[in-house]
Amino acid sequence: MEATELTWRSRIDLEAPLRTLHENIRELMQGKFGRVSPEVDAMIDGAATEDDLRALFRRAIAAQTEGDLLQATR
Repeated sequence: MEATELTWRSRIDLEAPLRTLHENIRELMQGKFGRVSPEVDAMIDGAATEDDLRALFRRAIAAQTEGDLLQATR
């Protein structure tokens, strides 16, 4: 049982930074544009790695419109 518990805790520890990045990008988009569109929400959910999320966060910072963010990822 203890090995399973450590594995579960390890997984939680690994996923926490990804959840935080997902939330930060959503909060940034909400603050900049007043909403998070379903397209952007799907884009955020589709970013599975920390590198993908960090790149998306940088693009979100630079975006002047939500369309800029969507365009930059196509």
